[in-house]
Amino acid sequence: MFSSNASTTAKPESSDVIDYRLPTSLTPVHYDIELFPNIYSSNPKNFTFSGTVVIEIKVLNSTRTITLHADAFNITETSMQLLDGGKRLDLPIITYTHSDDVRQFYVIHLDRELQTGQTFLLTMRFEGEMRHDSVGLYTTYYLDGETKVYMAVSQFAGPHARKVFPCFDEPAQKATFNITVLRKANTRRNYRCLSNQERLRTDPRPGGLLADVFRKTPPMSTYLLAVIVCDYQYLENVTRDGVKVSLYGNDTLRTCIERGRAQIRSSLLNVHMTMVFACLNDSVPLPKFKFSGMENWGIITYKTDILFEPGVTTAATENWMVDVISHEISHQWFGNLVTPKWFRWVWLNEGFASFWDATVCDKLYPKFRKGDLEIVESVYPVMVQDSHATSHAMTYDVNSPRDIDASYNTITYKKAASIIRMMRDILGEDVFISGLNRYFQKNAYSTVDQNDLFAALNEEILKRGRQINITAVMDSWVNQKNYPVLNVRVVSAGVMHVQQERFLLKTTNDSTDSAQYGYKWQIPISFTSNREKNFTKSRKFEDLQWLSKFEREKIIKSSIIPEPTESGSWVIVNLVQSGFYRVNYEDTNWLALIRQLTVNNSVSEN
Repeated sequence: MFSSNASTTAKPESSDVIDYRLPTSLTPVHYDIELFPNIYSSNPKNFTFSGTVVIEIKVLNSTRTITLHADAFNITETSMQLLDGGKRLDLPIITYTHSDDVRQFYVIHLDRELQTGQTFLLTMRFEGEMRHDSVGLYTTYYLDGETKVYMAVSQFAGPHARKVFPCFDEPAQKATFNITVLRKANTRRNYRCLSNQERLRTDPRPGGLLADVFRKTPPMSTYLLAVIVCDYQYLENVTRDGVKVSLYGNDTLRTCIERGRAQIRSSLLNVHMTMVFACLNDSVPLPKFKFSGMENWGIITYKTDILFEPGVTTAATENWMVDVISHEISHQWFGNLVTPKWFRWVWLNEGFASFWDATVCDKLYPKFRKGDLEIVESVYPVMVQDSHATSHAMTYDVNSPRDIDASYNTITYKKAASIIRMMRDILGEDVFISGLNRYFQKNAYSTVDQNDLFAALNEEILKRGRQINITAVMDSWVNQKNYPVLNVRVVSAGVMHVQQERFLLKTTNDSTDSAQYGYKWQIPISFTSNREKNFTKSRKFEDLQWLSKFEREKIIKSSIIPEPTESGSWVIVNLVQSGFYRVNYEDTNWLALIRQLTVNNSVSEN
């Protein structure tokens, strides 16, 4: 999910009393969903949806209740049944139900326990009003002349699938889906239904309806489910690796081009992601959309702004377009194929997608100089955001729906991307890429936390015979908020003193403000000097100096460190801003750097 408004970094309020998580006694295996978005009234205020869901559920621990998510729609209680799927199980009887509006739960009470190991079917009908706030199942329109042409669109990330049908609406609760979407046959518009997989067939239904039946999805989270009913047509392209990509739109939209989607996907596959998996590659621009883009499995949705109009679109907008498209395609691996267990680790989605949108753009469109711009447009701004005591760590507790919504912010996007960039430099790109592909192979169609990422990287490191524990290197960066400033003092020729401290724009006296390592970090230290002037040297683990998360200061010795009293002597630490930290020098070194830049500001290009 690409959000251009991810700006807040304040830690969301979280209740210590209310547990918003579903009980762990049940898990979904499969959903059969039939949905009818009724958008054919002359008044959009009368648009509704209705449908049925059959959920195959496995019992992990004995329980007398079935707890699902359901929010802001109606369930027909007389339609609820527990079925054994022909297995001749002695299933409990439903006694009563109740809704927990605060936690958005729908709880079904039974006359006796479901037994561990049982698998059963739960079926029910539901109905509700189409929304107009760009979440759940909502309606939007485009203008054909002066005529408003309405469409139905889902946006389930948030999470908001619970606003449409009863479900286990948590990312770890992966299941397969069979989706059937109904539409009216005889309208003045050529409506079509789109979902996460290819359409298998279209069946006639009573009342002048057509039912579009889609292929079964792979195991995925509910937030990735997508349903669209529109009268769009489409254009097709094929990537260099033979994958068909489709762009949907009305006549006006299809005169524009979705910039570089096929090339971006090919770049990710051919250069970085060796794991290929079956997935639709459809794109649907939307006239009303909460985010810049959304990575629904197989069908990415965007704002209509994403379309490139030759002679009209500015270079800055084109740069942004490539960012968004790269971001959403990256999510096919980071988020869709491998999904964080909970929003506590949402940076594994958004941080990697943000890292790749800059990396791929830099490789495919070098004229944008995205690698250079990323420092000034992302790294430095997020450092300002992360310089407050009210910030939060990349990995942090998230509980309520309000917390979840607030977790999509500059820390989980831009800081995480900056930390990942630092990790890539420490490992070297070859180990980094191979380690990520190992991570995909081990965890495909499953859910993870940060330890699964680090375990895969450590396995790849060990395979290469290198002595690095990437967990020990990175945990202080992902588990602590803020970042350090490294105070640097050249003591004498060959000797430099470094000391770390937490960087805050405004100091805090809050005695409860603590951190895992006391706000100390494992700091990779690269540097050069007027004696060497090498700004492109290796930033791999073995070629760096390190200040440990267990020490506040240390002495660094190197032959390139100049005598501080020599005329024109200087040192620069943290080359190309690879490390996510600030550096402060003594006045003499600052003045020497200013003089160097005044005399020859291209010295860093050597």
